[in-house]
Amino acid sequence: MHSALLNHRGPRRRAASGRRVGLLTAVSAISLAGAVVIAVPAAAHDRLTGSTPAAGSTVTAPPDEVRLTFTDQVEPIGLTVLITDPGGASLTRGKPVVEGTSVVQQVLPITVSGSYSVVYRVVSSDGHPISGKLRFSATLPVVSSGQPAPSASVAEPVSTPSALAAQPAAAATPATGSAWVAVGAGLLAALAIAGVVAARRRSV
Repeated sequence: MHSALLNHRGPRRRAASGRRVGLLTAVSAISLAGAVVIAVPAAAHDRLTGSTPAAGSTVTAPPDEVRLTFTDQVEPIGLTVLITDPGGASLTRGKPVVEGTSVVQQVLPITVSGSYSVVYRVVSSDGHPISGKLRFSATLPVVSSGQPAPSASVAEPVSTPSALAAQPAAAATPATGSAWVAVGAGLLAALAIAGVVAARRRSV
């Protein structure tokens, strides 16, 4: 009778064990499927892979654009890229555009050295919004504000005191000669008149 009881319980135990194995297999399959479903949307979100200028880099030439590169092409709608200078003023020029897997934003002229901020918000290819912030620095050459030195000119001759003193003497020589000529002419005229008067008296 004891052996019959054992034989009767054997199939029940095997059936219960089979049911437990089947239940564990089903639970494992459901868990694995759930993990796959959760992982697929997470992996589909695009992410930033690099930028130009690079985050944390220092440029010595002012860039005319900022390029953000993602793992996949983002949606061309809902793009926002804000670039600010060290004082917080916006340098964004126009609207950002999608070029392949990159978003390109034009920049106003950068004229001062310092830290620049780039804040972006795009829509992933799966419709998920992506946002972030990065910084780069600019070290620009110093422009001198001094006036250019005047060009050398030919020096004019400087009059010395002796030369200045000699100039009136040279000018006075012709004047003195003219005076003597006038005096001589006056004497000759007087002598001629005296001669005429004397001749008239003798004739009388």
